[in-house]
Amino acid sequence: MSCFWDKSNIISWFFNVINILFTFFVYFKYGKKIKEQQIELNQQQKKLNDLYLKKEEREEKEEKSAVITLKYDKGKRILIVKNIGKAKARNVNIRSKLSNNLDSMNPMLKNDPAFMMSMSKKDPAFISLYNYFPREYINPQEEINLEVIFLRDDDKTSDNINNHRVEYIYKWNDDLEEHEDTQIIQYM
Repeated sequence: MSCFWDKSNIISWFFNVINILFTFFVYFKYGKKIKEQQIELNQQQKKLNDLYLKKEEREEKEEKSAVITLKYDKGKRILIVKNIGKAKARNVNIRSKLSNNLDSMNPMLKNDPAFMMSMSKKDPAFISLYNYFPREYINPQEEINLEVIFLRDDDKTSDNINNHRVEYIYKWNDDLEEHEDTQIIQYM
């Protein structure tokens, strides 16, 4: 009868125990690293998802936004009103700061030719804006070219208009909200 505790069995058991301990050691050591990596990957995935959602929200907002800009082309002497947004601009109204106060004036005064001529001497863009605005809408990427006519005045002629600045106030609605902006155009 052989003894259970003979030398070969003890060595075999010893290596089995070491193997089991080594397996537990590797499992816990690398398992912890794998869990840490998984947590890090989950955090990175959450950041990517948040960035993606912000991008989607920004793109959705851009799709529903109208952006009105004014630009003066001095070579052609036109004021360009353009909707550079992706949505239709509705209820578009543009006034120079001087002519903006007309909305509160007596309607009869607005139709008086002498009054209109006096206003146009003070504000060269008054007549063209008053005839074209307010507008019901401006489509995306649509532009409106307004001829700027400089009327002869005691101090100015149509050829001598240096340093003439006009502040414009413009309002419009889009699918998101009502907008108001101001811009100063330098006529040279």
